[in-house]
Amino acid sequence: MKKALFVILMAIVAASLAGCDDNYDVLPLRFVNASSYTISVISLSTKWGGFVLPPGAEKKLTNIRDVDYIFTPENLVQEGSASTERDIVFVNAAPAESGTSPVIVNVPSGPGTQPVVVNVITTNTAQ
Repeated sequence: MKKALFVILMAIVAASLAGCDDNYDVLPLRFVNASSYTISVISLSTKWGGFVLPPGAEKKLTNIRDVDYIFTPENLVQEGSASTERDIVFVNAAPAESGTSPVIVNVPSGPGTQPVVVNVITTNTAQ
């Protein structure tokens, strides 16, 4: 009797563990662009495709297990401290110490013109 009860108990435990499923469909993968730059997110997985995220925009993806990606412009944008495994928040990157600094140049060419980002590299040639 004890042996039969033990086998039934083990079957219940095994069934409950086998029924555990990841919550990837419940917990969406969320990208938030809190930077002032348009970001291209490039998927390194075949399960989802890349996309463009304008400033202030948010994109949610469901049923995503592999959170492998790269983004551009990596020299102007970084993941913020508010990012988690399932929530990725992009913010403006800290200025580079190497003398490279982004400069926004407005080139008038008509209505709806987007600013152009130019990297200016300065060097100290004085000796």
